[in-house]
Amino acid sequence: MQTSYTFELHAELIPGFIASILTALPMTIYLLVYSLIFGLVIGLLLTLAQLRGGRVLASIAHGYISLMRGVPSLVLIFLLFMGLPQVAPALAKLPKSTFILVAMTLISSANLGEMMRSSYLAVEHGQTEAALSVGMTEAQALRRIILPQAIAIAVPNFGNNVISIFKETALAFSIGTLDLMGRAQTISQASYGATRLEVYISVAVIYWAICLILQLITSIVERATSRGRTVTA
Repeated sequence: MQTSYTFELHAELIPGFIASILTALPMTIYLLVYSLIFGLVIGLLLTLAQLRGGRVLASIAHGYISLMRGVPSLVLIFLLFMGLPQVAPALAKLPKSTFILVAMTLISSANLGEMMRSSYLAVEHGQTEAALSVGMTEAQALRRIILPQAIAIAVPNFGNNVISIFKETALAFSIGTLDLMGRAQTISQASYGATRLEVYISVAVIYWAICLILQLITSIVERATSRGRTVTA
């Protein structure tokens, strides 16, 4: 005896689900913005350690970057959320979003550190020597010549990193954080999975739309910095 299954997509539910899921957008933005801020600070320190820190600091920075880029994000989240409280029970009282923020910061700092290092090294070294030969100090050469070009080179990679981190925040739901994905999961469970397809289509549309906005912003900034670089040249 064969059982036939019917499938029907209730597309009219999607706008309502999108509106409901977007109520959790502030948490996702919070995770994205602060992980980028802290990641840039740590990434800058990693870059300085590799470029100017000597052999020991450079080795430590390289090892940190290799570790953070080699461990899957979900594994790192579980390691922090489930592992650390066993070592220090007081950490179990921290909000779940804190563990996600720390994990995203560690991951982003490694990627952003490599981005800044490669962008700095991409600027021709001879330009620094030329700046020094006309009377500039090293600080002036760095501020006026090297950094503007390094920033222009870094913009596309930075935009890609922002989009990557934004999508990685979707893992926050894995430990019960109510971000976009967490909100979608809650809505799906409330209907006992009956509308899970519509819910996940809704959350996919939200992530896609925000990624398009981030790509547009990156393109605008990239064109602006490229024009500035051309004028300087």
